Amino acid sequence: MWVQDRASFVDVTLGASRLQALFRSYGEDGFDRWMDRSIPLGQSVLMIIPEFEHHSLGAFVAADQFRRHGLWVHMGIGLNREELTKLISSGRFSMLGLSVATRKTVEKVTELIDYIRANNPDCPPIVIGGRVVDDARMIERRTGADHAVTSIREAIERCGLAAVGQELPFDSAL
Repeated sequence: MWVQDRASFVDVTLGASRLQALFRSYGEDGFDRWMDRSIPLGQSVLMIIPEFEHHSLGAFVAADQFRRHGLWVHMGIGLNREELTKLISSGRFSMLGLSVATRKTVEKVTELIDYIRANNPDCPPIVIGGRVVDDARMIERRTGADHAVTSIREAIERCGLAAVGQELPFDSAL
């Protein structure tokens, strides 16, 4: 149904909400928790689903992948720009991730990024991900984001974050 574009809006909405529920329940106590081999490395990512963005499943998938790479993930869902600025200034985030699904919201994302930068002098790198990233350089130029990426691994590498699965620096003097 999905591939043939025969799913109704209700079917898609119900399916997406069920997937989100699975991601939310993944972190709860249970067998899956014992199978999770991720090691939090102390760096934090703020995944932002802007108040004007109606697609959120991708951000939940991305958050799960960041966690599997050993990063702490905080979710900023539906916050206005003032609330986001306050949250960003109160935390020590190593990266801000913006989930952008459609080109319709690129202009609003640009305004949001400008506002965040103007009100957070020590702003961490801002990374855009999502379906809108088909030409990364163009999206970076147009929005003012530091990076536009198509994978979690690319976001981690471009921001210089330590993650499970990559060699960590070793100081033999310790």
